[in-house]
Amino acid sequence: MRAKEFLQQAIWLDKLIDSKLEQLEKLEALAQKTTVDSTKERVSGGSGATSPMENVVVKIIELKKKLITT
Repeated sequence: MRAKEFLQQAIWLDKLIDSKLEQLEKLEALAQKTTVDSTKERVSGGSGATSPMENVVVKIIELKKKLITT
């Protein structure tokens, strides 16, 4: 790999990481605004419906895993 190719790849990876970090910031801000409805009773083996808060937290965890492996 030539130096120019290496630098192009490094720049591309840097932009990818910056994009993921920006997504992470947006998701964390959304998680802080999302509330949990604790009035609903959960039953084991239920419908499997997820809350907006749960969806955001799952996305945050997945994105953090991607950032670690990048």
